[in-house]
Amino acid sequence: MSGPAAQLGKDNTDGFNLALAAVNNTVAGRNIDVIIEDTQGKPDVAVTKAQKLSQSDKVNIIAGFNFTAECYALGPVIRDLQQPSVVSGNCSALHLLTDAKYKSPYLIRTSQTTITFDSAGHSAGKLGSKKAVILAQDGLNEAVDTFSRAFVSDGGQILQETYTTLGTNDYGPYVSQLDPQADTIALFETGIDGLRFGQALQSYGLVGKYKIFDNVGGMVNGQNRAQLKDAAVGAYGGGMYCECLDTPQNQAFLKVWNAKYPGRTLSTDVAQRYSGAQVILAALQKINGNVEDKQALLNALYATDVETIKGPIKLDQDHDVIENNYLSQVTKQADSYPLKLIETSQLLSKYDLPPDVLQKFPFGQMKGKWVGMTKDKLADYTK
Repeated sequence: MSGPAAQLGKDNTDGFNLALAAVNNTVAGRNIDVIIEDTQGKPDVAVTKAQKLSQSDKVNIIAGFNFTAECYALGPVIRDLQQPSVVSGNCSALHLLTDAKYKSPYLIRTSQTTITFDSAGHSAGKLGSKKAVILAQDGLNEAVDTFSRAFVSDGGQILQETYTTLGTNDYGPYVSQLDPQADTIALFETGIDGLRFGQALQSYGLVGKYKIFDNVGGMVNGQNRAQLKDAAVGAYGGGMYCECLDTPQNQAFLKVWNAKYPGRTLSTDVAQRYSGAQVILAALQKINGNVEDKQALLNALYATDVETIKGPIKLDQDHDVIENNYLSQVTKQADSYPLKLIETSQLLSKYDLPPDVLQKFPFGQMKGKWVGMTKDKLADYTK
């Protein structure tokens, strides 16, 4: 709720509360009270706040989680607290629900896994990208590795890797050093950092020179897109939601959103938490609001099969999300900058990765190794 990623926290909170407001914050005659804590994007703070919520506030469910590092820090804590928790923010940490260090029967995820970035990496190749540069916040390494593995496995080349610090003020030095031989920028800059990158791209007259695959929404998402305007046109965004979805659920949601927040551009972070709340509400209704029966609550969450504004959400054997993935592109229509749906991939899960890749590839450990990587070299990592 504070710092460079504060807009993500605000969008997440507003999306969650909007879903609860649709049922008057009530299930089975019982009121739903929401306590908001600010993790500041810091794993140690997230741990302290989770302990407070569970031990002092005695909450029935903890929901949220944003950065992968927060999730990995919270996994063992949630297990020790025996606290039902729903990853409904972002947090695409690939092995969160499979690695013994982190997994827990008390933890489920409705947000996304890194299969989202695998899908984007393949899409880049299909759309003609051949030579890419990586520009990413340090700490989003799993996402970078997932995109890059898919891109290189399809014959693409990584010419340059650049990692930035969350909260970087000036992207001019990075933009000025982009490899001119590249045709694509694989972007992993969240929050205000994505906005600052787009502004620098415009300042240096490079808008339109590169295909941009905005993997974490820093340019194409919500208010950043609204501020960047023409500088965002043409950028691709991959993810589990697009406001452009023409489904009854999403169209009804858009009416409610626009009535509540007129003129505010919608982001995937709003949709993440709204849909996460839809899953939680369905589970609460299934147990008639009896959250004191912790195992019944967990069982209801495990059995998730809900049509949400993102599309259908189901869970795999690890209680991890199975959902659609969408590729969209920023367009311009008069004075607005809507997203156009390019491609839909139905019901993806982490198990759509090849088994040897899922089990053996060192996602999150490949920083500095992508320049010069080839398909043949990739194969060595899964032998």
